[in-house]
Amino acid sequence: MFLNQPGIRVIVGDSHQSIYGYRGAIDSLNMVDFPRFTLSGSFRFGSHIAQKAMEAIRLKTLLGVSVRDFKITGLGPGKPREKSERAVLARSNLGLISYAIEAVCNKGLRAAYEGEIQNYTFMSSGTSLFDILNLYVGKSDRIRDDFIRRFVSYDDLKEYQKEVDDRELGMVIDLISTYGTGLFGFIREMKEKAVGKDEADLVLSPCHKSKGAEYDDVKLGSDFINGEKVMKLLAGAKARPPKPFDLQATIEEINLLYVAVTRSRRLLDIPFPI
Repeated sequence: MFLNQPGIRVIVGDSHQSIYGYRGAIDSLNMVDFPRFTLSGSFRFGSHIAQKAMEAIRLKTLLGVSVRDFKITGLGPGKPREKSERAVLARSNLGLISYAIEAVCNKGLRAAYEGEIQNYTFMSSGTSLFDILNLYVGKSDRIRDDFIRRFVSYDDLKEYQKEVDDRELGMVIDLISTYGTGLFGFIREMKEKAVGKDEADLVLSPCHKSKGAEYDDVKLGSDFINGEKVMKLLAGAKARPPKPFDLQATIEEINLLYVAVTRSRRLLDIPFPI
């Protein structure tokens, strides 16, 4: 419909911020052969964050994707302020749980959450952390998820995770290994102590919810993709038997890292090498 309209047609966007393919979204910029003009300067952040953004996008070259035409220059202030808005961004909902427990339950900080906090205990597949916890404590009658109900024991689920190398499920198992049944109380405390942004010491958000937002001080969770993880995926695709590999999904994972990096205005803490 858009292409059939008379007159001048303009599409504005950034293909490197395409992160919703998993729910059927398409990148319109790559569907038309229009002349392209770039806005490569950002007044949000300084040169140090621009450099990290470039490093993130260059991961696509490991997949054979050219990024020669991509350049971003940081034109913003870059220097920290005395009073900064702090945020922790993770790749997934579950990636925030351990940060929230440490900040809210152990350090007594006040946290605000982007989106509905009750969604933070769900995996991207829709499986609830509580269903896996109920499998862990042997209360199978409380499990609602059909997939989790198939497992006779928690040990069976752990074996399955090792076989398929499900990263998100592995994160749940790590959480249970660390906190055990204490997770029930910790998550309840997180929900009870949630505050609005104007009262918060920090904001917690999965990356998908943070798109369009910006914060003075950003710390990334450890569940984002990086060069090491890309190489592991490529090696798995070449193994015998090969492990499933989705090129477009991997590109979107890199886009997520790029989006997370560019949410910061002044300070950026990445706890892993890109």
